[in-house]
Amino acid sequence: MRVSTSDGRQKFDMQETSLLKAGVAPEKIYKDMESGAKIDRIEFNYMLKSLNPGDTVVVWNLDRLGRDFNQMMETIDDLRKRDIKIESLTDFRGIDVNPNTASGRFFFRVVAARAQWEREIIIERINSGLAEAKRRGIHLGRKFKFNEYDIQTIQHMIKANVPKKEIAQRFNVTVRTLFNYFTPDGEIKERAY
Repeated sequence: MRVSTSDGRQKFDMQETSLLKAGVAPEKIYKDMESGAKIDRIEFNYMLKSLNPGDTVVVWNLDRLGRDFNQMMETIDDLRKRDIKIESLTDFRGIDVNPNTASGRFFFRVVAARAQWEREIIIERINSGLAEAKRRGIHLGRKFKFNEYDIQTIQHMIKANVPKKEIAQRFNVTVRTLFNYFTPDGEIKERAY
């Protein structure tokens, strides 16, 4: 199983229910909370190392294996050479996606290409949205940490040589945050806005 984020917005529930219903033993389920575009996924690598000839990898959807076409092709080729089958619970139901057959490799390539296309579309949408926000003057990223009164107070404290640690404690921030926002002589860094 795989979800792309670990912030709680995406959950394993649907995938896990489907895998258990398909007869996969709970101890044989591997869970990755990482982008499918990432090559080095811990649980995915554990799963690959645990496989033996004749085993079957069961996935909810083939794109759970990854979102990069070349990476997915390498994975399918590796599984084929090791005599390991792949079963998808949602893609091409009733169609052989066994990497040891020509039709299986064909359909896997179609799914891999679709997964990479979806990933690239998502990236294009994100980049377009970021560009539009920037064009409209919308600040992206974290909000500025301090209000005008805080800024004036911090600048005064820095110029009065109050230790940065003391200033940070007073404003409930780290010393690193102060260095990110202010120069050593108390001026606001341009990137802080």
